[in-house]
Amino acid sequence: MIWPKVSIIIVNWNNWKDTLECLKSLKELDYPNFRIVIVDNGSQDDSKKKIKNYLRKVSCPEKYVFISSQFNLGFSGGNNLGIKAGLTHHSDYFLLLNNDTVVEKKFLKELVKVGESKKQIGVLGPLIYFYDNPKKIWFAGGRFNWLKLSWVKGRGHLGYDIPISDKFLKRPQKVDFITGCALLIKKEVVEKIGLMDEDYFLYYEDVDWCLKAGKAGYNCVFVPSAKIWHKISSSASKLAQPIIFRYHYRNALKLVKKNAPFWVKFFIPFWSGGVILKQIIKYLFFPQKREIALAISQGIFDFYKGRKGKIA
Repeated sequence: MIWPKVSIIIVNWNNWKDTLECLKSLKELDYPNFRIVIVDNGSQDDSKKKIKNYLRKVSCPEKYVFISSQFNLGFSGGNNLGIKAGLTHHSDYFLLLNNDTVVEKKFLKELVKVGESKKQIGVLGPLIYFYDNPKKIWFAGGRFNWLKLSWVKGRGHLGYDIPISDKFLKRPQKVDFITGCALLIKKEVVEKIGLMDEDYFLYYEDVDWCLKAGKAGYNCVFVPSAKIWHKISSSASKLAQPIIFRYHYRNALKLVKKNAPFWVKFFIPFWSGGVILKQIIKYLFFPQKREIALAISQGIFDFYKGRKGKIA
């Protein structure tokens, strides 16, 4: 088999220790045709220096590209920089890989084999375990239900927090979305649907991308034979928790506006009002919840005011 060329894109933001551990695990890959694109996303710590020092010592420097952004472009913007670099190197696939992951050496080969098996497969993802609890599943594909609005609080992960189960290990299966933690996408899909929407900045851009791929006629497929381990939002944890809630609620509503059927869009203003009322009650009667209540309310107002991108 002639293996397609893959650009592995790793975005670093003030988190060089995890990035270096991820890079070390990638050294063990048994896949013969890949290039690693590291994007430093406006880090304010020693990340640039530490990563460059590491790259000076690698045995195959031609396999690495380092890009430094002056500003934090968010998850979508940082990965888009890496994809653009991969396009210039004529890559056939792009793998978005969180810097707080470590990988099994055959995981990329397993993903590509499934990707090459059918033309309509456009997006693929591995089985992801918790790094700190390596026999428990974090992600085994994503399911989406507009009616339950399960996506609003970041749910929808199949297999979440359960031990290894044969239910998720039998064979590749079609799913609604693949998490951006580890997402392999074909070049032809990117050329057809474009890059990730940078208006999200952080959260839901991966789901939006998968839904867009689905509308273009491509399938998202979960591949259980490909395995990685995830430390769970090491970079995001550096943000204050309230701001995470603000991004979640603003971007969830943006996802609805772009992708939901008409009846969901009709219902959403009433849902938003109910959430705001709930936050007012929390703010008035539960002082320990005031910060989160305020952040959720701000996220909803951000959406209706048309605010996008990074929240200052």
